[in-house]
Amino acid sequence: MAILAVRIEDEGTLRFNEFFDYNGKCYALSKSRASSCATGIVLEDFYECTVLTDWIEDIPVIFLWEDPSNKKMKICGWYRKAKIWRKVMQPCLFLEGNICARSLDAVMLTAASRPEAVRPLPERAVDFGDKMYRVIENDEDGYEQLEAIMEKAWPQETIRYDLVPSAMDKGAIRREAAALMGACGGDSRKARYEVCIRQCMAYGQMLMDDACKDIGDIKTLRDYGKMAVTLRSGQADGYYYEALADEHLGFVKEGLKAVNKALNIEPDGADILALKANLLADMGDYSQAASLYSESFDISADEAYLLMKGCVLFIMGNVDGAYEVYRRITDKELLEAAGINLNDMERRWPFVAIRGLKNLLKKGSKEG
Repeated sequence: MAILAVRIEDEGTLRFNEFFDYNGKCYALSKSRASSCATGIVLEDFYECTVLTDWIEDIPVIFLWEDPSNKKMKICGWYRKAKIWRKVMQPCLFLEGNICARSLDAVMLTAASRPEAVRPLPERAVDFGDKMYRVIENDEDGYEQLEAIMEKAWPQETIRYDLVPSAMDKGAIRREAAALMGACGGDSRKARYEVCIRQCMAYGQMLMDDACKDIGDIKTLRDYGKMAVTLRSGQADGYYYEALADEHLGFVKEGLKAVNKALNIEPDGADILALKANLLADMGDYSQAASLYSESFDISADEAYLLMKGCVLFIMGNVDGAYEVYRRITDKELLEAAGINLNDMERRWPFVAIRGLKNLLKKGSKEG
């Protein structure tokens, strides 16, 4: 038995990476998030693994972060047991990881309770070298100390979706709706619907701007969307925002039901089609997702949908196709913001040369 210690790059992203409850599971990486390497860990670092091992399970994982103010390592939390893959997995378009644990087994310590690892642990145990992880076997220095820390009852942050409170305020909905009654022709349900949609827009923008503080904001978005649907089921917006929240929470089947209802009302909505594409991609239906992104672009001419199409083609392994789609994007700042460099892709994968080689082989076979 061993413990995997993982170094955290940014303590501020814990709630939306290592301790984000994605439909009952949490995902983490044992490589740098800035690295495009498909390998997350060298599993041979575990005694029981060989070069043929693809994954290992029931491994405790502990997360440490170096405080820049004093250069000391602090324990942020742990997974009591996790499955660890050699290669990085893509549970959905916005989430990746090669370490997976049930959210029930994820423990995120409160900031005030995060103990310094340097004092109770031998320095060698937290010396990661040039890696983002360290495997500590049960006969090595530091194993017993880490095990004892994980067994102790520490103050924890609430991270599970079912336990995090929603900020939806029904009283505030009624109060704000009262001020809109005149503009809504005295229709109370319409006024409350308008309040819910305004809240959906605000929380949806926070989500798109990566400004949500934790999973509670996304839960609140979902609740406002569902309330909007209850008040006016003939409008597409409530279904759209409900599906948007479902996508990010990992409720893919529920999200597809909601987005299909939105499309029944507004079949030409480019944003709704693209959201359905996101959900299909999260289910692994990349071909259909790519087709819907193309349809969204044809309707709106928004190159962000081309970017998304290129992303799913890349995930599919169709690197050549992704490159061709990225080349169509005229907004280079959009590519740059997504971390896509066409020149780097050309150096890494010489598409023109490969295509030329294929053509020569075809030509030669015909002449022969």
